[in-house]
Amino acid sequence: MEMKRIYFTTLILVICVCNTFAQYYVPRREPIRKNLDAFMYAIDKIDAQHKEALSYRTAICNAYVDIVSRYNLSEEAENRITEIKDASIKRIDNMALYGSYSYSLDTAIKEYGTVVPQMRKIAEEDVRSGTNVKGNEFTQTASISDIEYAHSFYKENKFDKAVEYYSKVDLSRLNDDYLIEYATAELLQGNSQRSLDISLEGLKRNPRNAVMNRIAFYNSTDLGDFKNALKYADILFNQLDGVEFTARDYHYYGYAFMGDNSYDKAIEMFKKALEKNAELNDIRIQLSKAYAAKGEFIKSLAYYEEYLNRVNQPTIPDLDGLAQLYFQYALSIDVLNKEKKDALNTADEIYKRIAESQSNKLYAIMWRARINSQLDPEATQGLAKPYYEEYIKIVQMDYVDNPKLLIEPYLYLGHYYIVNKNTAMAKIFYEKVIAIDSHNPTATIALEML
Repeated sequence: MEMKRIYFTTLILVICVCNTFAQYYVPRREPIRKNLDAFMYAIDKIDAQHKEALSYRTAICNAYVDIVSRYNLSEEAENRITEIKDASIKRIDNMALYGSYSYSLDTAIKEYGTVVPQMRKIAEEDVRSGTNVKGNEFTQTASISDIEYAHSFYKENKFDKAVEYYSKVDLSRLNDDYLIEYATAELLQGNSQRSLDISLEGLKRNPRNAVMNRIAFYNSTDLGDFKNALKYADILFNQLDGVEFTARDYHYYGYAFMGDNSYDKAIEMFKKALEKNAELNDIRIQLSKAYAAKGEFIKSLAYYEEYLNRVNQPTIPDLDGLAQLYFQYALSIDVLNKEKKDALNTADEIYKRIAESQSNKLYAIMWRARINSQLDPEATQGLAKPYYEEYIKIVQMDYVDNPKLLIEPYLYLGHYYIVNKNTAMAKIFYEKVIAIDSHNPTATIALEML
């Protein structure tokens, strides 16, 4: 930070001096916005190059520390590696100007690409000469390069590359730290089963390893194995001392309890997750789902609305989720009272809004038809009729290859015409259903009765 401060101070002084002399040659004028933006862009770019160069410099030092500390190197090999590292760092430092490493970026990239492989090659040759690795189960046949490459990539957050190189090494040859890195990298890449297998290897060695239990817990939850997820969570939360729990830990615990249909416990964990980090807005959706599963729709809707209030622009799935929640709430009410009608009408208004999007119009019209069918359960008013008829037109125009989409509206219209004593029209629609699905039980029974 000190070098960076000195550099920018120097840069500002240079600019000030240049401005002082310039005033004797050209008229002074107000700076225009684009000049300021260009200047700030240049500063940001220099700052980014400075940080990137330092990251390569640090990576060289990290690789050196890892190699020297993890392997029983001979004195000669260690001295050679140290000399190579020191010379490389000096070359990078020499290219820095006024404390800014932005000038040394090209050098740092080149040094990292050549020096790190050199150090690893020396270590590999030294171990092959007969020295075993200290502190773990590696033998002469272990691939130092693969392990160190994997470890280096992991440190750089290049998890796909870390997985690539760790996968070349037998798990029995990885110590606990490397196993944790490998399992974590697989987890972050979305490879839950592979990450779980690696964490289970670690738990065979040490069943009380907190990190391994956490990884096994996360992966089991993601894989839908809630019984084992709760087992690992119990060890992590209740049997180990000194574990610092994160909001995501509680979040996953809530997921696992939801999968086990333990909704009260899920709600407790989700609330603890929000206490840890109120910015995890998705947890409010989970709380909404947990309360809905308990049939407590007022609380469920409250959390869903709270979620939406924190979203800048609700998506179609966001709106669909809210409409579905109101629909479920309505279905939980046995009689068609004001409360049920209000819930259905709210859902209908949401789908009216969604129908404005052409890509989601068919879906929204279908739900408007279903909602209005609930508002008119005997079909005496035909509230759903215009929506099902519009639905049919869209399907016949845009989904001709999927005639099964027409079964639901045809069945409704057949029922509607029976109720309104137009058996001829009812028969036409039930025959349309049979033409699509010859064994449809509803249409078959209806035609037998007509």
